[in-house]
Amino acid sequence: MSSSFRWMQRHNNYCVSAVESAKATEVLSRFGGDVTQSVRGGIRDAADLHHANPRHLPTLCVLELDGWCLAVELFSSEGLREPVLQRTAEDSRVLCVGVNYNAERRLAYADRAGPIGPFPAPLRTMPEWDLLERVAARLGRSIDEWSDENVPASSIEFLGRACGRPVDDEVMTKSGLVSVMLPLLPATFSVDVPVRSQLDVRVAALTESGSDEQLRPAVARQVQEMLREALVDSDAVRSAVAASGDHAAEVTDESAAGRDLRAVLAEQYLLAGSAPARHTSKSAQGTQPNPEQVQRRVSASVVAAALLRGGPQAALAEMLHRRAGTAWRDDLIEDLAVVVTTPAAVAKATMLLEEHLTRHAASRPVPGLRAPVPSHGRFRFDRRGSRP
Repeated sequence: MSSSFRWMQRHNNYCVSAVESAKATEVLSRFGGDVTQSVRGGIRDAADLHHANPRHLPTLCVLELDGWCLAVELFSSEGLREPVLQRTAEDSRVLCVGVNYNAERRLAYADRAGPIGPFPAPLRTMPEWDLLERVAARLGRSIDEWSDENVPASSIEFLGRACGRPVDDEVMTKSGLVSVMLPLLPATFSVDVPVRSQLDVRVAALTESGSDEQLRPAVARQVQEMLREALVDSDAVRSAVAASGDHAAEVTDESAAGRDLRAVLAEQYLLAGSAPARHTSKSAQGTQPNPEQVQRRVSASVVAAALLRGGPQAALAEMLHRRAGTAWRDDLIEDLAVVVTTPAAVAKATMLLEEHLTRHAASRPVPGLRAPVPSHGRFRFDRRGSRP
């Protein structure tokens, strides 16, 4: 790595987004930052702000260059998320390079024609190379200098070519606009229902067969119960979910329910690797968040957001992914007695279960055959009888 890019060696989780023809205040707002609470500073100030914030919200430092802004995150990759890409590309172009704690490097691009990615930073032999070529064509920039031997450097150098300025140590020492961010709500939701049991087959078939009007009351009741169990006590969210049992609700990022949901979703950063829980003294550990409770709150809020912004089918898909237990499934099936399942929906759900069981069986060990264990530098198999 060149000595001009020491900042990359100092940080193992970051995202840098180059936004064309935008002001720092606009970029900060589109990422979910509060301009009124922003301060002047650099990326070190953003890191200090992240650690000092009791909720460990992600922070952003926006640097203004000639005709471009650089939005620098050190503990998150909000810039790679679809809602941020959409908002920043409304009247602009944006290119993002992000890397997480597992050294997974991803790129994303968006303009008025829509987004490309996120996708893994590729080698020339990877299928994602076609996506990089599309990004380069949309930007009007060359990728001839891309090196398979040094993808991290190539990624940042490509970002620099996009905005006409190397994203080096000199740039990273500049002062800009610094603020915490409240992550934006998801923009889209999948309606693909996971099927892992016969009970899920019934839920999936009802979900596929029912209309929104038939599904809404029962799903809204389940979402309310999930919020109650997770101790999400926002009156605005509860009211919006209750109303959604009768009709479609419109919840924006800036509405009362939207802001409360965003605040709970942001709690996931309490569990991130940057949070200091594992470094605190035993006396202070009692004040740290309970990971299981935080996860329940985040999951309930994702399900609520799916209902309010994606509809009952999206909420059920998220609920089946995130909510354990069978009692609520039984209650839901009883509540949906008015729905008549179609043969096509039952067949589809049954096929999904068969596919799940096939994958599960393929991943199970052969009876009587344990994993290989080392023996004198070679492997031998332990054939003691065991039940899978």
